[in-house]
Parts: sequence; structure tokens; C-alpha cells
Amino acid sequence: MEVVQSGVVLKTENYEACEKFYREALGLPVLFVENHDTWNITCFEVGGGYLMVETGGVGAPPQKSFAQSPVKLRFNVTDLEGEVEQLRARGFDLAIQHHHWGSVAEFCDPDGNRIALRQDSEIYRRTV
Repeated sequence: MEVVQSGVVLKTENYEACEKFYREALGLPVLFVENHDTWNITCFEVGGGYLMVETGGVGAPPQKSFAQSPVKLRFNVTDLEGEVEQLRARGFDLAIQHHHWGSVAEFCDPDGNRIALRQDSEIYRRTV
């Protein structure tokens, strides 16, 4: 299989709030938007891939259980401390957890989908 791009499709119940969250709170660039009578999509650029936020899901704020959604969105960043400070300035209550493999800060979107920002430790960084 030759994969040319990867992405995640995230069905949401609170589409407008989730779209605003990924666009404004996280600052992800918008690739395209489609609004229709019965469904809506906003596609965001995430690294070399994409996150497609769509209508048609079920929310469970403040956080979905693993039974409701076994998936966690993880965005690897180069400056975790800086990203966390920006999110704190926007009202998020985040704590950084340090591990031997790197550091993470976790929070949720308006539908209760779990998200983690991660910065790898030096020993786990890949060189390309």
C-alpha cells in the first residue's frame, strides 16, 4: 500500500462548537469547508495529514469514556510548554505530565473527545 496522506474523520454532535474549537482554540489551518442541508464538514490541516470534523456524532462532555470513544487525538509538537501556555491563556486548565518517552498535556474538545499534545524526549525523536 502506498499511502500519500493520512487523516482522521471525527463525527461530532456539537459541530459548530467543535469546528470553532479546532479553528480558534487550537489554531489549526482550514483546508476546506462544506455546508449542506443535512451535513457539514470542516477539514483542518494537521502536520502532513488532516482532521475532518463532521456532523453526525454523539458528544459526551466534559470527557468521553474509553467505552464511548477508545480513540485519543494526539498532536506531536516541538514546544509543549509554549503550546500549553497559549492554551492556558485561552482558559484551558492543563497540566504537563513527564515520562521517560516524552511529555504530554491532555484536554478535551466540546464533544468530550480526548486530545493530547506530546513532545518526545530526545531518545525517542526520529530523524528523517
